[in-house]
Amino acid sequence: MSDQQLLTLTLSIVIPISLSLAALIYSNSRISEAKETLRAEIKAETATLCTEMAQLRTEIQAEIGTLRTEMAQVRTEMAELRGEMGELRAHIDAGFERIAHALQLHILEHHK
Repeated sequence: MSDQQLLTLTLSIVIPISLSLAALIYSNSRISEAKETLRAEIKAETATLCTEMAQLRTEIQAEIGTLRTEMAQVRTEMAELRGEMGELRAHIDAGFERIAHALQLHILEHHK
């Protein structure tokens, strides 16, 4: 084989391999860029989600506080109603006692 043929054969092998390596390096750099872009986007979205979750947590805690206040008010009203019911029962019982006493007097006076 002559030197020219050997050089031609070597170049026919080296040039495609060099181009393939260059393409691979370029492709890897593009993949690295894409990874960095995705990392930045994920970081930004994570920060946004954390902010939204903190706002929701605050809103939920406020709602829970409101519900607790309302429940305390309902409990207070129920206690007041129970007290009023006790008074009404006592009043009704006293009325029945007066009626029973009046009935006994009526029986003693008129049915003896």
